[in-house]
This record gives sequence, structure tokens and C-alpha cells, in this order.
Amino acid sequence: MRPIANRFCGQLRVGVGLRDQIALLGISGVLVTGTICAAAFNYASLVQSVSTDSNEFKTHVASLSRSFLESRQIASDFLRKPSETLITRYAENLERQFTDLKQVEAFVTSLPDNDLLKQATSLRPVINLYATRFQNVVSAQRNLGFNEDDEFQGKLRNAVHTVEQRLAELNQARLTILMLMMRRHEKDFILRGEDKYSDQLADGEAEFETTLAQGNLPPETKSQILELIRTYKSSFVSFVVTSETLHDQVDDLGQIYDRIRPALVQTMASADGHSRAADMRAEEIRRNVIWIIGLATALVGLLALPFGRRIATTIVSMTTAMRQLGDGQFDVTCPALAERMNSARWPKRSKCSS
Repeated sequence: MRPIANRFCGQLRVGVGLRDQIALLGISGVLVTGTICAAAFNYASLVQSVSTDSNEFKTHVASLSRSFLESRQIASDFLRKPSETLITRYAENLERQFTDLKQVEAFVTSLPDNDLLKQATSLRPVINLYATRFQNVVSAQRNLGFNEDDEFQGKLRNAVHTVEQRLAELNQARLTILMLMMRRHEKDFILRGEDKYSDQLADGEAEFETTLAQGNLPPETKSQILELIRTYKSSFVSFVVTSETLHDQVDDLGQIYDRIRPALVQTMASADGHSRAADMRAEEIRRNVIWIIGLATALVGLLALPFGRRIATTIVSMTTAMRQLGDGQFDVTCPALAERMNSARWPKRSKCSS
């Protein structure tokens, strides 16, 4: 009977139902774990994207704030010593501001209306206004001249020198003194910008004309000097008007800066808070993802434990039976043959014996 037992027990293998359970367990574990991991990583990626966008927004706001502060410095430098180089620098800086501003506006567009960052949408009109005022300052300064030999400054200087030279040639001491007084008022106005010095120069010019009319110079000479002094006065008036225009534009420039700077500071603070909150949220999600993956793995392991024990028990039983059969003990029950026992071909309880 040994050949029959060997042939029969040699056919022992894991039943179809057990194989299906093992396969189902493995596939289910992989699918469940993979799905949870994929969903967790996808959500973490979205949160990280929000954090990255917030940090980029903060960077653009900081860059915009620095550029605007630099614009203020360029304007101050221009007022102290105007030059074409500073005008070019301002234009380049303004271009950077609009580049950053475009990114800032794109970010806040999708935010709720009650979000503090929405105030960034009000920056563009004020920055445009500041740029316009600076161009007005540049235009007024061009009219005055970038140095004492240009435009109204040059005309005023040439008119003064012409009058003084002619009076020196004629040896007119009284008119020369009056001219020096007018020059004093001119310098005081240039240094202080107060209207009283302009009025004093006008009074001095009127006294000069009166003194000139009462003098004993030939009519042709008087007419020539009168024309020169009136040219000087006209040049000074043009200088005064342009200077006042320049001062008004400079005052507006300062007021616009004072208006926009707090808004930029507040936007910067809001952007910093938004960025920190997004970073904290991203870090929290990363920690949660780690916990979720760990819990999912543990859960799948716990669910697989009963099936593993069942499989291990069956394999151990089969191994024991095979060892007994190998030792010649044929009166043993062969496990994992339940399906075959239920068939019509074999009795309900099968023994590996003759």
C-alpha cells in the first residue's frame, strides 16, 4: 500500500480556496495601502503647493517693498544732484516693481474678499501716481536745469553777469549796489524757497529802474541797461515759478510715499503671516501622512494576521503529516484535502492507509 500512499500524498498541495485567500489578501493589502498612500501624498502635494505659492508671494511683496524704497532713495538723490543716470535707474526700478506687482495681484485674485492680502490690489494706482509725480519732478528740474549753466539757471546766470559787466564798464556804483542787493535776494530764494525773497527782489528791481531813470546816462545806455535788468527779472520770475512747481511736486511725492509705505508694510506683514501659516499647515500634513501610512500598514498587518496563522497552521500540519508518512506512519489524516474529501471519489474521512 506504500506506493498508493506515496502517490496520493505526493499530490498534496495548497487547495484552490487557500490560494485564492492568499492572493486576495496580498492584492487587497497592496491596493488599500497604495490607495491610502496615494491619496495622502496627493493631498500633501496640494498643501505643499499652497505653501510654495505663499512663499513666492511673500518674496514678491518683499521685492516690491525694497524696490519702492529704492525709488524713494533715487528720487532723493535726484533732488540733491539731478542726472540722467538716476532717471534711467528709476525707470529700471519701476519696471521691477510692476513685474513683482503683477505676481502679487495674480496671487490675491483668488483670495476671499475679506482677506487682508486683498489690499495689495490698491498698490498699483498709488505706484503709478508716484511714478507720475517723479516724472513731473524730472520735467520741472529739466526746466530749471541740471546745473547752473542749463535752462533757467543758465539764463539767470548769464543775465546777471551781463548786467554786472555793463554796470562795471559804466562805473555806476549806486546801480551796482542795487544789483548786488537783488543778487542777495536771488540767492536767499534759491536757498530757502520763500516767497518774501522773490517779492524783495521785485522791489529791488523797481528801485533799480527808478535810480536808472534819474541818472545822467545817455538815453541809449539807459535803454540798454533797462532791457538787461528786465531780462534778468524775467529769467528770475521763470526760475521762481518753475522752482515752486518743483517744490509742489516734491511735496506730493513725499505725501504719496507716506501713503503707500504703511500699506506695503501691512501687506508684507500679512504675507509673512500667510506664509508661516501655510508652512505650518504643510508640516502638519506631512506628519499626518506619516501617521496615516504607518496606521494603514499596521491595520493591513493586523487583518493579515489571522489569515497568516491559518495558512501557517495548515502548512505545519501538512509538513507533519508528510514527515509521518515518510516515517511509515500511514494511518494519519492528510490536511488540506477537504475539497477532495467532499467529492464523490473519496470517502468523508480519508486515511493515508491501505
